[in-house]
Amino acid sequence: MLLLDGAVRFRGNHFYGPTEGMFFVLEPRRFYTGMILAKDTTFINTSYEAAAHIDANGKLVLQEPAGFKRAMNQFGRGLAVTVRVDERRDKRSQRANRYYWLIIGLISDHTGYEKDELHELFKKRFNPVTLSLGNEADTIGGSTRKMDTKVFGEYVERIRRFAETELGVVTPDPESQAA
Repeated sequence: MLLLDGAVRFRGNHFYGPTEGMFFVLEPRRFYTGMILAKDTTFINTSYEAAAHIDANGKLVLQEPAGFKRAMNQFGRGLAVTVRVDERRDKRSQRANRYYWLIIGLISDHTGYEKDELHELFKKRFNPVTLSLGNEADTIGGSTRKMDTKVFGEYVERIRRFAETELGVVTPDPESQAA
């Protein structure tokens, strides 16, 4: 992730930094999502995400420059903003989700626990989130719904390894599953 602070100008469909002609250089031909976050208290909850890619010259090219320009006009002139650029990853596929529930089903058959119970257990064990309210903190299972393909694949792999090493449940390789 690249996080840049300072004044950001916009010309055509490229970002330019505090010095004219400066642009953000990242790996060419990879796709990124940019987020503009305002620092002014008037706009503290205002944000904008724009789909973009890095061209062969290392410039950030917006997918919808007109929409970006309209959004930037809402922030006000001279406002200092933070630009955050993250690699865009696809959300998990339906195929990956079916595979996950196949694995959960195999573990359910072996243990006798319901699939939903195992889903909650594995979220807490392999995707824990700690919430603090008052003086107490509790750990719950984080949501898997918004995991991208890479993170979800790693999550499922941890569950597979646990099933095989701790429970003796043999699970099929993800590549062996037809679409």
